[in-house]
Amino acid sequence: KPGTKTILGPLLLSVACGEIQAQESDVFTLEEVVVTARKRAESLQDTPVTVQAFSESQIEDAGIEGMDDYLSLVTNVNLVESQNAAFTFVNIRGLTQVRNSEPSVAVVIDGVLATSPLAFSQELFDIQQIEVLKGPQGALYGRNASGGAIVITTKPPSNELEGRFKAGYGNGDSYTAQGVVSGPIIEDELSYRFSALYKDAEGWRTNEFLNEKTDFQENTTLRGRLLWTPTDDLEVDLRVSYSDQDAGALQLSSSAPLWQSGAGFGGLLFGGQTEFVPGFSPIFGDYNNTSTPLQGNLLGIDQLEVSSISLKVTHESDVGTFLSVTSYDSVNHFQGGENFPYYFTANLKATQYRDTQAISQEFRLSSNDDKALRWIVGAYAVATDHYVSFNTQIDGDGRNIERVTTAPITSGPSPSIYFSADNNNNFAYAFFGELAYDVTDNVEASFALRYDYDEREQTVETPASQIPSFSPLTTGEVRETDFDAVQPKLTIRYSLTDDILLYTSWGVGFRSGGFNLSGVQAQTEQLILAGDPSVPAGIQDEYDQEDVTSFEVGFKASLLDGRVQFNGAAYSSIIEDAYTFSFVVAANNAQILRNIDESSSIGIEFDGRYAVTQNLTVSSGIAWQESTIEDFDAEVFNEGNDVPYLPNLSGNIGIQYETDTFDLVGVEADAFFRVDYTYMGGIYFTTSNFVERDPVELINVRAGLRLTNGWELTAWVDNLEDTEYNVDSVNPIGLVAFNQKRAYGLEMQKDF
Repeated sequence: KPGTKTILGPLLLSVACGEIQAQESDVFTLEEVVVTARKRAESLQDTPVTVQAFSESQIEDAGIEGMDDYLSLVTNVNLVESQNAAFTFVNIRGLTQVRNSEPSVAVVIDGVLATSPLAFSQELFDIQQIEVLKGPQGALYGRNASGGAIVITTKPPSNELEGRFKAGYGNGDSYTAQGVVSGPIIEDELSYRFSALYKDAEGWRTNEFLNEKTDFQENTTLRGRLLWTPTDDLEVDLRVSYSDQDAGALQLSSSAPLWQSGAGFGGLLFGGQTEFVPGFSPIFGDYNNTSTPLQGNLLGIDQLEVSSISLKVTHESDVGTFLSVTSYDSVNHFQGGENFPYYFTANLKATQYRDTQAISQEFRLSSNDDKALRWIVGAYAVATDHYVSFNTQIDGDGRNIERVTTAPITSGPSPSIYFSADNNNNFAYAFFGELAYDVTDNVEASFALRYDYDEREQTVETPASQIPSFSPLTTGEVRETDFDAVQPKLTIRYSLTDDILLYTSWGVGFRSGGFNLSGVQAQTEQLILAGDPSVPAGIQDEYDQEDVTSFEVGFKASLLDGRVQFNGAAYSSIIEDAYTFSFVVAANNAQILRNIDESSSIGIEFDGRYAVTQNLTVSSGIAWQESTIEDFDAEVFNEGNDVPYLPNLSGNIGIQYETDTFDLVGVEADAFFRVDYTYMGGIYFTTSNFVERDPVELINVRAGLRLTNGWELTAWVDNLEDTEYNVDSVNPIGLVAFNQKRAYGLEMQKDF
């Protein structure tokens, strides 16, 4: 569906409740889902990992077309989509992802590890399965899997000609169209699959000053795949994808009913509020205030271009299965728009540019699965070249965003007043392995171990004319650092009965550290000496890696002859050097990462599905967690506070009803209806816990008609009650990003 869907809840419905499989007229069970969470095919209910999986039928039933759609169905996971579509942050089990940081989960698409978090928000369509793993998964998935992993499998090429066309229209003047065609080139040997998607939307939220929509978007995504099986033992899989997106960006508003200022000036803004524009002094907003409309004089833009190509070769032998995965990824991202204070008087513009290329290679050898002792060994390497620039300029021409990438603007009505750029060359490699042994018929013990090394080099690309006089940096200066970690994981699985599984695990994960913008440490130290209270302490040019140690116990149960699945887990984690983000206006809008010395997280979660009848399925989930800042030398006064972006309580309930087959004008058909309710408890946006954003409740509805001749018609509504809330906030200046407004539409689909 077009638009950034309302999610933001570590839980939105478990709507995808499993499809009921009718075996006899009055005998039915929940659909069995096979997962590859441990890089082997296993039944979901037999896997000793907390994982929620969505099969092809569940994906279609829930209307999953983006990262927000499926993560909102998973408890203890909170997705934040901030000032633009490319800034998507996953917060999971006490671990938060913030602006400019490494992700908290590893994302694997068709066996290829994504190398840039900017690529996470791509459109998802023609998908076969999605698996969301929770808890440290670094032993098998590497760095940045400290919170978990997301494994996405697209549909493979088919050996018979098949296809699908889908089109839709919704409010916000939104259009969507997608098509898929697949079939053989050489029967039983070479097959293809090609899919395409186009979306265009005017938008849903209005800038009151410009009288234009701010959340407009246009997206074109193309995917191609070739599958060659010259022998029974060899498979070669070539995958190519391209995505081009243009959307709104930097649409922020003030949540402060009264901006505080010692020497500012007053201005009457839209919405009947009088606010004060300060000389960049601290401002704290009310996170529950959504009354101030968007009213900047500039319409922001967000341009994201992502392309990738991967080659996966699989060879089976008596020794085991050998796998080689080679990939190249390119991400080019530009955003620009209004700068502080985000109101209609021409003031400043801000732009950010990122360009990333990455080449990766993985080799893996796995034993056959029919032995009591099973093993995996492998190696992985990735080389990344990442250029980033930040630009602040005078808004002298009004309503015009210029594409500032590798050099500042030095002439014209809107010259740059601050430009900073760095080029980052990173190289990382890893070695990993796993042993799994059936101690008895009911007990399996497995141990995985991985060593990761990450070397990072940053070259200052800021022109000499843009480097402040007090900064010790010089253009062309090179800084180097490295990070490494040993990531073990021990898991024990005990089959109490054929239908009840108990498991426990202990594991370690890590996220790489990195560089802030060059020279920011010296700049903020000058501001602190000058007495600026808006600058946080502890800012450095580098930030450390994050290390996580977690212990978990859980169970999985299949009851009532397969009609009920009920799973639960409890965990405890210690996080060293967790990331936190600061936006320092006084330092030319510097975006800073710092480390919280130590935090902790404990939690318990349950999810279940129940096939009440052959036509009615109910699913639900509930999770409680407590994440606490234990040690924070830079802000000792915030020790004991909650970690930002993590609600204490979250839950969901989803109901799907499908009719029996009936005759519709001579064609057999069935209808379905589903409603999903989700709850996300209150959260804080900053380590100070200044104001808690209130809990959020959302309702989504879908209803449709399926015909046996391949036609399908679906009506949908997201955020049925048009609930308004703030999804993110940048403090200490009280700026907020709004959630997606109510969206609804119709979709028509034809399979052939």
